[in-house]
Amino acid sequence: MVCDVFVTRMWKAGGLFGDLTDTFQATEFTDWDAYTLNLIATNQNRSKECIVADPDLPFCQLLGKYRLKIPDWNSVKPYPHMRERCPTLPPLYLKPTGC
Repeated sequence: MVCDVFVTRMWKAGGLFGDLTDTFQATEFTDWDAYTLNLIATNQNRSKECIVADPDLPFCQLLGKYRLKIPDWNSVKPYPHMRERCPTLPPLYLKPTGC
């Protein structure tokens, strides 16, 4: 099980997806699919520690010499059967329009 599948399955087990929990497969997700889900607290809800560590990021990065860039972070509302028909190929893992 790779990291994005593990995280998504943990979110599902924790009930984060509510009624959508049984409508999609975590094994169909990539890292991008997981971090684009708009399930994560927004900038207004970040803890004091996160804001002190980096006041400009919309997510929490507490440590590290370099700033993490996460394109499309927290931008996609989960929907039934999400990403189940979205093929990708290495090394760029580009997805067709609509995926």
